Amino acid sequence: MEKIRKADGDTPILIGSGINEKNIADYLAVVDGVIVGSSVKKDGKVKNPVDAERVRRLAACIRSQM
Repeated sequence: MEKIRKADGDTPILIGSGINEKNIADYLAVVDGVIVGSSVKKDGKVKNPVDAERVRRLAACIRSQM
């Protein structure tokens, strides 16, 4: 991430794979934003519907980092 940041420090860096409650704090420490997908789906499966409880838990983790 340091090399990317040095290459163009003004461009926002987003990460969009593997984001979940366990690693969100680590990612938010080094990137400007995240793209969330299957981690908020029922059972973590991409084809399943969004699980509101998973969304609440992830949102709480994100808020705790702000």
